[in-house]
Amino acid sequence: MDAAHAQRPQKTGQRLKSKTAAGGHKSPVPPPSKYRLVTGEFLWSNVGNAKTRVGMAMLGFLESLSKILGAVALPVVRAVLGFWFNDSLKSRELNVKYVEIAVNVLSQPPSEETKSLRLWAINLINEHASVKIDETLRDILINKEALPTSDLTNPKTGFKEVAGRREVDKIIVSDTQNTNTQSELDALDRFKVSYHYLIATDGTVHSLVDENNIAFHTARNNSSSIGIGLTHVSGGTYPETQVAALKALVAQIAERWEIPTSQIYGKEEIDKRKRTDFASIKARVVEGLSR
Repeated sequence: MDAAHAQRPQKTGQRLKSKTAAGGHKSPVPPPSKYRLVTGEFLWSNVGNAKTRVGMAMLGFLESLSKILGAVALPVVRAVLGFWFNDSLKSRELNVKYVEIAVNVLSQPPSEETKSLRLWAINLINEHASVKIDETLRDILINKEALPTSDLTNPKTGFKEVAGRREVDKIIVSDTQNTNTQSELDALDRFKVSYHYLIATDGTVHSLVDENNIAFHTARNNSSSIGIGLTHVSGGTYPETQVAALKALVAQIAERWEIPTSQIYGKEEIDKRKRTDFASIKARVVEGLSR
């Protein structure tokens, strides 16, 4: 190397160190990328290359980690959701049991000795039931009257037997919000409620409770009504087979009990909190009835 090209490395902030090679002469240590050797106008990129290698390694690590987390997290999420759903069902069933206990207590005549017990039962209902007992009714139930049970669910049957012929003046049609017949039957049994009849989407009519007995399907209206459930989710269209079966059944019931067409209701007409699509087929169902 001649003198013209043997220029010393230029520094921009600190002196470059040298090390002695095996042959006894000094060779420059490769400088960081921010230093530039004048000879050959060469720019070292050691640090840049190192950063690139570290970045690629980190990217690969993160990609592998995301796959591992995905494989582990998804089953965990599914397990948690499944646990929550099962826990929700158990909680609802437990609420029903609490309410049944409270109803049994309040259905007995009040006395001075049972005031505390009746107050406990009222608090139990207010905590676990959707319908609350207000201050006025609470005072009556604690001190004056037993809770009427004619429209309350029998915890063993879902209906109440009636001696002699009862007075029936209306038909109430409900949407079950469930299109699976067996699932609906299981739910009715589990929560101890019932209709007199359940009509499946294929038109099959299931007779559940004798018409002369009280079925628990619509609060405060059970004792004087016949309840019909349609396996249907509100917002959809009833199958023609189901409509035809309902029309024939309503005609038979109306004739037996001398019920006028004005007394045939969708459940939402009785209980504003409920929803059915019965209004969309009511004219067809009552058409041709004599009353």
